[in-house]
Amino acid sequence: MMIAWLAGIRGKSLRVVSIIALCLISVAYLSSTFSGRHPQTVALDVGMSGARIVLALLAIFWVYELVGKELERKTIFFSLSYPVPRYYFWLGRFLGIFLLLLAAAAILAGAIYLMVYLSGLEYQQQFGISFGLSYLLVWLGVMLDVLTICAFALLMTSFATTPLIPIAASLIFMLVARSYGAVMAVMSNPASETADMASDFLPLLKTIAYVVPDLGALDFRSLILYGEPLVWSNASLFLGQSVLYACLALVISSVIFSRREFS
Repeated sequence: MMIAWLAGIRGKSLRVVSIIALCLISVAYLSSTFSGRHPQTVALDVGMSGARIVLALLAIFWVYELVGKELERKTIFFSLSYPVPRYYFWLGRFLGIFLLLLAAAAILAGAIYLMVYLSGLEYQQQFGISFGLSYLLVWLGVMLDVLTICAFALLMTSFATTPLIPIAASLIFMLVARSYGAVMAVMSNPASETADMASDFLPLLKTIAYVVPDLGALDFRSLILYGEPLVWSNASLFLGQSVLYACLALVISSVIFSRREFS
């Protein structure tokens, strides 16, 4: 775990995250200036969208950097030479990436908070943004979303022979898992323009729901954007689904890696 953490620090990844956070503040702040009303809401919405994309890409990048490269360059033999089970190495890498993602999320959360504060200096909107427990819940959903993507990337890396496969598969997984729930909701609505396509695509979407978690449901930003109450029965279901999926992916990838033959 500490090796992965130190490798991420030495790779100057968190410095890059700080630069990304600065760019994210600038983009979100400029977006809020184009809004005649509710600049804080616009700034927070754009900032959270950017943070979710950045953290997911960082998770995939760190899996490749700290695991995929070792497999590609055959330096994995040095790590496996220690007299410990292979899954120690695997889970250690996951925990190290988790710490890096946690640090990156803290930087981005602080940057977004500062940006929303600056957006409200010149215009006091009627319904202000209230930070607190709701903000922590939003970031809890973001972290579970990103960790699920990270676990899937590790699963792909555990048996892949080229680094391109885990990267491409993880990006596809991210897009599908974050979007299919919203698409299903739109198609299930009889009043929507896509209702006539429901008979063709809904069976496929329901099949995807059995094998892919609905990561889009972990986006809780409406709690602070519009003050909507959190439905705990639904939220706990999606949170539990993501945790179960991530744990299952980690267990399967650990077993595959433990039995993998290296040449």
